Amino acid sequence: MSILLEFVQSLKYLAKPKDERSKNRLYVFAICLAVSLSIWLMIKMSKEYNTDVEFPIEYTNFPQDQTITNIKDSTISLKLESKGFNLFSDLYIKKKKPFRVNLRSSRIHSNRYTLGNYVITSTLLPQIRMQFEDAENIIGISPDTLFFHIENISSKIVPIEFDINISTKKQFDIYGDIRKSIDSVIVYGPPSIIDTVNSIKTAKLSLNQIDKSVKNKLALLKPKGLNIDYSVDSVELDIQVEEFTEGVIIIPFNYVADREIRFFPNEVSVRYLVALKDFQNIKAEMFEAQVIFNPNRQRTQKVQLSKFPAYIKINRIEPETVEYIILR
Repeated sequence: MSILLEFVQSLKYLAKPKDERSKNRLYVFAICLAVSLSIWLMIKMSKEYNTDVEFPIEYTNFPQDQTITNIKDSTISLKLESKGFNLFSDLYIKKKKPFRVNLRSSRIHSNRYTLGNYVITSTLLPQIRMQFEDAENIIGISPDTLFFHIENISSKIVPIEFDINISTKKQFDIYGDIRKSIDSVIVYGPPSIIDTVNSIKTAKLSLNQIDKSVKNKLALLKPKGLNIDYSVDSVELDIQVEEFTEGVIIIPFNYVADREIRFFPNEVSVRYLVALKDFQNIKAEMFEAQVIFNPNRQRTQKVQLSKFPAYIKINRIEPETVEYIILR
């Protein structure tokens, strides 16, 4: 114990040299220590060791019209025997590339006791040796079996759910409907998966305070963790934007009833928004209004528009209700 204390005291003394001679002794000690450690490390690392190195698995070349699901084993562990330097490089320096299991070149077994398939890893050695530089150093593989499930590919048409948020500058608005290249998509995948897919979402599109027409392409998003494909991977949008102005038109209205009725007033004003380019084309005969008589309503009846141009936006009808008297 006293020898250890003396060694520690010597280190403290060397760490705070009081003269030039002590400093030189400290430098010599540090150099000798570094050389000793280097020699020790080289001796250790030049010896033979064995260790397990994990690699991710990537399944490729599925049988025709089939795909893989329910993957239970996503990594494979290779036991390598080599010099310490090589193993250190395999573990910490080299980038671990995924091991690609070529299913068309592999012998796939069906599990007679449970629903699924498997491959015995020892039969994959030829594929492993082709993909890894240190293949000659492999002395073991685990697990001994890779379990997964192969299903036939099915298809289904599902609607596209658009995630769009658009605002326009004052006096501007979207002209007509947003034109979409498609509104549904064919989904391909195992029946057990696509049966759970009822719609496909697009990437989000946010356009703020626009005053010009816009064309855009939105990617179709894939639900996380689902092994499915689409007939297309995006949808194109054509958003027409025009400057709008307000218009007012006065029209009479009809009524539906089994008796003769007089209304007060007998016409209404329709306030609407229309694109400037269409303003001059608006005519009274493009509009129709009517009252569907409701005997349960006392004193007034509601006026409804039954016809108007598709490219205008109705603001309001004035008045919304009209008084009446029953003549007979």
